[in-house]
This record gives sequence, structure tokens and C-alpha cells, in this order.
Amino acid sequence: MKFKARHKSFDLRKTIILGILNVTPDSFYDGGKWENPDIAVKRAFKMIEEGADIIDLGGESTKPFVDPTPSEIEIKRILPVLKELVKNNIPVSVDTYKPEVAKIALEEGAIIINDIFGLRTEGMLNTVASFNPKPGLIIMHMKKNPKEMQINPEYSDIFSEISEFLHSQAQKALNRGFTKENILLDVGLGFGKSVKDNLKLCSNYERFLKDGFLHIIGPSRKSFTGAVSNGLPTEERLPATISMSSICVYKGIHALRVHDPKEIRFACDMAEEMRKVAI
Repeated sequence: MKFKARHKSFDLRKTIILGILNVTPDSFYDGGKWENPDIAVKRAFKMIEEGADIIDLGGESTKPFVDPTPSEIEIKRILPVLKELVKNNIPVSVDTYKPEVAKIALEEGAIIINDIFGLRTEGMLNTVASFNPKPGLIIMHMKKNPKEMQINPEYSDIFSEISEFLHSQAQKALNRGFTKENILLDVGLGFGKSVKDNLKLCSNYERFLKDGFLHIIGPSRKSFTGAVSNGLPTEERLPATISMSSICVYKGIHALRVHDPKEIRFACDMAEEMRKVAI
């Protein structure tokens, strides 16, 4: 099986790595670093050189308690970077839950829409389904919205609740012409989950991997990776990110979304080799 997005096809014998590039002033880790389009493009080239397969471009911070960014601002942020990357044949995923942003991104050459709302926004499925060949879709689980998601999130059965949502939304996409090769499911680490919830999801990820879908996970430098070490700041969370990523790759995850592709690619190589010889 391969992961297919528009005219691109990605071999799953190696873990697919999406390098995170947020061209925002306020994202939780890299906010403000890549606001200048020229600097952002250079960072993208560097991430590809270091082992990223795809650049995941974001124009809106979705960290906890943040207010939404107007579509026109999001588009203004991502467009110059997107155009330059596409011109240089770099595969681009755009991180957005807004149909109007997704439409422009796909028209400009993006091959994947990374939707943290998991196709819940009115008009999003119609928008992405109108493109052929079909773009890649990342369908993520999140309770409520970024403004409210971390206000006492609770689950009666976190595994069944997330699985039911992801499979229901994926089926809607399948009904509109997408195939399983176009879809990556994401449990949404840090999006409406407690520290314990995030750890439980990662340590038991094989429960999701039995469903016949492709899966992606994004543990990169998130607060729970610092919380287990007495609240380490984002700058010091790379070792924990490597640990979480390696565990998920060993269990069979198909793709990772990370800030540090060089280090994560090395970790993936080792986890993949260990998985091959496991008895």
C-alpha cells in the first residue's frame, strides 16, 4: 500500500515525515521564526535536505486557548511560501480547517490538506472532493475547538470514541471518491487530551493500527512531552519527541509530523530496523 496525494505517491516501507513549517507569529514552538517568506522557504529546503518527505505549511496557530485567525490573513501568510515550494517541486501539505483556504492551497499546488477539525467544517469535504486526482487528507480527532479543547477533556472510552469519529469521517471521504490510500488518520495528540490520555494513546497505538487505514501522529515538542519531565520548555523537548516517535514507528505508524526531521529520521531508521527483526 502507498500513500497517494494528487500526482504524488509515497512508499510506506519508510515512515513518511512531514516537516512542520508554521508561518505564524504565535505557534507554540516555532511562532515568529519563519514569518518572513524567504526565511521560511530556506527552512523548508533545509528540512527536505534533512529527511522530510513533505512540508506541512501552517498559517494559523491552533495551540490551546487561541482565537481563530481570519481566512484572509491565513492565506496571505501561506501563499508566497506555498508558491515558491511548489515551483521547486517540494510536496506541500497545508494545515487548515477552512474550505476557502483549502481551495486556494490546492489550486496553487498543495497536495495534502491537514484538517485538525477532521472534515467537521461545513463545506470542507465538498471542497477537497472537487479536486482530481484526489488530494491527500489528514483527518484528525479533536474535542470541540482550540479555544476550548483543553478545558477538562474527558472520555468514557478514549479508544472507541476516537476510532468511531475517525472512521465515520473517513467513510464520508470514501463515499466522495477518496480511497484509503489518500487518507491518513490522526488521533490528535494534545488536542482535547490530558497528559495521561496522550501517553495512553501512544503506548497502545496498535489498537488503532488494526483498522486497515493509514495513520499519522504528531507528538513533536507538545506540552505532554515536557510534562513528564517536570515541565520542560519547548526548546528542551526534542529527546522526549524522539522517544515518542520511535515507539510509534516501532508499533507501525505510517507517518509523523515533526519540527526536527533530521533527528527524527535517524530515530525512525533505527525503529524500522528493529521492527523488521522483531520475533
